[in-house]
Amino acid sequence: MYFMKFLTRLLSVLCFAITFSVSAESLNENPIQTQEWKTYDSHEFSFSYPGIYTSVLLLSTNINVALIEQRTSETDQFSENITLIKQPIRSIEQYIAITLVEVKQANAIDFKYEKVNVNGLEGVCFSYVQKQKDYTLHYLQYALFGEKYIYLLTLTTTDEEFESHKDDAIKTFNSFKLNPDVKTENNWSIFSNEYIFFTYPDRFQQIQSEEENSENMFTLTLREVSDDENDLYTEQYYLTITDLGEEEIILNDKTMKMFSKELTDSWKEDFNVQPLKSDKKNLLKYFMISKENKNLITYVHAYFENNLVYLILFSGEKEKYEKLYKEEAEKTFESIKILKPKK
Repeated sequence: MYFMKFLTRLLSVLCFAITFSVSAESLNENPIQTQEWKTYDSHEFSFSYPGIYTSVLLLSTNINVALIEQRTSETDQFSENITLIKQPIRSIEQYIAITLVEVKQANAIDFKYEKVNVNGLEGVCFSYVQKQKDYTLHYLQYALFGEKYIYLLTLTTTDEEFESHKDDAIKTFNSFKLNPDVKTENNWSIFSNEYIFFTYPDRFQQIQSEEENSENMFTLTLREVSDDENDLYTEQYYLTITDLGEEEIILNDKTMKMFSKELTDSWKEDFNVQPLKSDKKNLLKYFMISKENKNLITYVHAYFENNLVYLILFSGEKEKYEKLYKEEAEKTFESIKILKPKK
């Protein structure tokens, strides 16, 4: 059954043998003939970009958005790209000073910068050229300053291709907007891409990995940073997005009951599984206790939408969960928004 491969992978996650991975959608090497424009919308922010770029999901990196240009010929060895990275907020002056040091250390040339304003966001535009192995690369970056994050939008091209890509990149950067309805409390962070949005406590940090797993479209681990030497287990949030196949799945009571049974059957050997009531037709919820260690729990939300399954879980020590983590874990799960990428 199309769901069983997913269950096999999922079981290893819930047994706390987590594999970190990197994955991306396959790129079509055929050029787009017409210059259509697309919209990237993560609920946190949105922008428009040329249709010659393909949005890909990158796992285990700090790159929030990656747009890769479709190759125009077999001899085209470098894929021009636009990326977006979020960094903790600091002043514009501090960021300029840090960038000046980094560019100098990298032996970059033709360095220029000027201040910009994009839809009410103050920012800085940087441009420089740098030698990278066999390529001479030209970078154009907008650093836009929100209340909580700096949003770094960067075009990377070969130096020869820069002029033909620059105008569209500037148009893309100038279309960037923050959603005014998205607010976070102090000590809370935002994760968002075009598939999912949620908030979580600041003390959980993304874990990087170089391992590769092409089975999942996307994998994210947020692990608590703690100085407590008495901690026996590290609390964490874990997210996977998995494609259920080419055949379109019709969500109804019958298919959700089937998914629920198969999930429960796949977990019950290792966990005491307690299904929880859900107020959404596409959401299954579970609270599970490890049979091997009664003090280890997993709280699971499984969303089925867009022919994908979005699995979000919190795992940790049972006693600490009840006393310290339950309220904020519920708050994180309640903040989840399942998004549908725009074509």
